[in-house]
Amino acid sequence: VQVCPTGIDIRNGLQMECITCTACIDACDEIMEKVKKPKGLIRYDTLDGSKISLAKPRSIIYILAIVALIGGLAYAVSTREPVHIAVLRGAGLPYSYVKNSDGQEVLLNQFRLHIQNQGALRARYM
Repeated sequence: VQVCPTGIDIRNGLQMECITCTACIDACDEIMEKVKKPKGLIRYDTLDGSKISLAKPRSIIYILAIVALIGGLAYAVSTREPVHIAVLRGAGLPYSYVKNSDGQEVLLNQFRLHIQNQGALRARYM
């Protein structure tokens, strides 16, 4: 019975061209039912026929890592500040002395204020 869409003959064993469509498994099960034999002659199984356990150390480590990453993301989103404010010194000349109208020397500092809205709603800062 030729059912494989890639033209593989499964009697030659496992082949790289297989796209795991399982058409050969279904066709074999239908034939086995017709000849009154047990289904499962062709199946996906381990080489030694043992049961597959998902509780392996690597699987548990991956699950714990994913849970930790999701937890960290949830924490970061829930504790995020809606506003980010940065105060920076002026570039080049951060301060200077100037004379005011009374003739007194006054220290003049230069700062750059950067305000960033990180919230979902519009905000106005003055």
